[in-house]
Amino acid sequence: MHNPTPPCGNHNREENGPTRGVEGGILTGFPPTLRLEPVFDCELDSLPLHDLEEKVCGWAGRMSAATCRWLGLIAAFDRRGGWTASGLTSCAHWLSWRCGIGLRACYEYVRVARALIELPHITGAFSRGEISYSKVRVITSVATPDTDAAWLHEAGRQSARALARRARLHRHIHNDTDNGRPGDTRDDPAPVRCASHWNDDGTFSLTLRLDPLRGATVARALELAEATLTQTATPPGTQATTPDDERPAAERKADAFAAIATSFLTHGAPRLADPTPYALTVLVDLDTLLGKKASRILMAGEKALARSVCELAGGPVISPHTARRLACDSAVRTLINDPHGNPLALGRNRRNPTSRVRKAVYARDRGTCQYPGCHHTRWLHIHHIKEWEADHGKTEPENLTILCSHHHRHIHDHHLTVTRNTHGQLTVHHPDGTTQHPTPPLNTRRKRTPSSARRE
Repeated sequence: MHNPTPPCGNHNREENGPTRGVEGGILTGFPPTLRLEPVFDCELDSLPLHDLEEKVCGWAGRMSAATCRWLGLIAAFDRRGGWTASGLTSCAHWLSWRCGIGLRACYEYVRVARALIELPHITGAFSRGEISYSKVRVITSVATPDTDAAWLHEAGRQSARALARRARLHRHIHNDTDNGRPGDTRDDPAPVRCASHWNDDGTFSLTLRLDPLRGATVARALELAEATLTQTATPPGTQATTPDDERPAAERKADAFAAIATSFLTHGAPRLADPTPYALTVLVDLDTLLGKKASRILMAGEKALARSVCELAGGPVISPHTARRLACDSAVRTLINDPHGNPLALGRNRRNPTSRVRKAVYARDRGTCQYPGCHHTRWLHIHHIKEWEADHGKTEPENLTILCSHHHRHIHDHHLTVTRNTHGQLTVHHPDGTTQHPTPPLNTRRKRTPSSARRE
């Protein structure tokens, strides 16, 4: 029996490699006729890691390019109303039914597909596999035809996580200056939630959804309470020890929450909040604090956008309105960036930074390890970018960064060096000449030499 012939004029074209097969499959609607290799092949274990890494990144670029083409098809199908004949209520519902994708994801696919039509720079990079769908999904929620190129540049130099925070801050600034409603100080359109009830089995349930400031306060209180539960008193002159607590994390947090409630019942509410026992730091740049428009900050250039920040140190992004309100609250420390993006500019002739400098560096680096690809927020160390003794590096914020204990040891043990670019991000340099960038390019395929430049 002969195989049925697909009813399309493309089926007679000769396939020239996997890429041609994928494109043909996308255009015809039939699965591509690829010669598939074993997915989990044991021979891959003998492949050099450099080649394996290049294959992983190369296929990620191809997936991005194919996703861009697929979104173009969705946009055309949506524009022509192809889903209306199915009787479903939207293109997202049709996509979920027809392609077997979750409805929430389908809403995002349709939104991104519609947005890309008016964003040629982002679409071009996406179609070439230079940026991932995760980044495109974020920047299409804030980019306009006027800021298309600027947001593409941001996507190329930031991780998907940092890019999402940048876009959230941009929405906050835009809503705060252009579309903000008087008296609206919420950081999220969804209202806060606080509900509690007794269950039939005698247990107690508590559900919380808090704004960033109250959430950071509760999180800090839980952290301190959990730490005190394992502390033991020691005689004077002996070293304090903390026994290991091998209980589940949920049980430890439950005890910490109960300890907080017990402490409040014992001591009551203070008359004046004392910021000494704990500290919540708000990091904000001067332009954002003064209420400059988001469009002005974005169009002022790449450095101005990179310096824009308004967030709780080590926590979420908050609105400029909330930052201006907290700037006069003695219980919350507010650090304002200077025009160069540094909280402080203090020269020091000593190796160990003061507590004020340490807090400034911690706030500037968002309380997160700055090693490329790492997001640890615990066990952080201060590191001199230029060694204090060997390279005569100064103990000042511009020459300091924070690293987690693992990467701090890793840099010294393997004789690595780090440099900071104009955007404040670290690049790690290995002794063999290789570099580790904070946001490496997605598509690692080598550029081909033009035929005119090749040797005969």
